[in-house]
Order: sequence, then C-alpha cells, then structure tokens
Amino acid sequence: MRIDETTVGDVTVLMLDGRLVVGEGDLELRSRVNALSEAGCRKLVLDLERVPFVDSAGLGEIVRTRNTFNKLGGEVRLLKPTQRLRDLLKITRLDVWFQIFEDREAAVRF
Repeated sequence: MRIDETTVGDVTVLMLDGRLVVGEGDLELRSRVNALSEAGCRKLVLDLERVPFVDSAGLGEIVRTRNTFNKLGGEVRLLKPTQRLRDLLKITRLDVWFQIFEDREAAVRF
C-alpha cells in the first residue's frame, strides 16, 4: 500500500494505492490517520480510486478512521470507491456513515 498526501485548503486528501487488507495496508492507513488527527487535521478525504480490494480489516480501518475524526469533531469522506467497495458498504449498511463522491472538487468542498 502506498499513501500519497495532498492538501486543498484545510482538507487533507489521502490517495491510497494498493490493496487495503490485513498486514498490507490497514496498519499504514492507521499510522497516517493517527498522525493527521494528532496534527489537528479535521477534514479528510480518502481517495480510493486505486484500491482494487478491501478485506474486513481494511473496511474496519476505514470505519476506525471515520470514528477517530468524528470524535474530534471532524469528518471523513470517500472518493471514488470501487463498485465492489460500494456494494460492501451498502451490505453492511455503512454507506449511511459516509459521504461518497465521484468528483474530487466536490469531495474537498466541506
């Protein structure tokens, strides 16, 4: 898993590239999210366009990210998740927890 970071105003965008699975991407995402939340970031967009597969650990990490930011008064949005991830979010009813965007410009408008 590779994670690139960019900032648009006061919004941080994490561009994930690779599988978000146990032992591969979940710990990297957790580490990055912890650092961002400790640094005061409150608006986060997870760009999932280049994430071909998410297992239960990866999904758990996305939910943990949302909960971490929510507790701090922040928000996490999802950008361009694959159809498979959208289906998984819908099946687990987690789709109501996230705002999901296909357009980057719209996603960073908080």
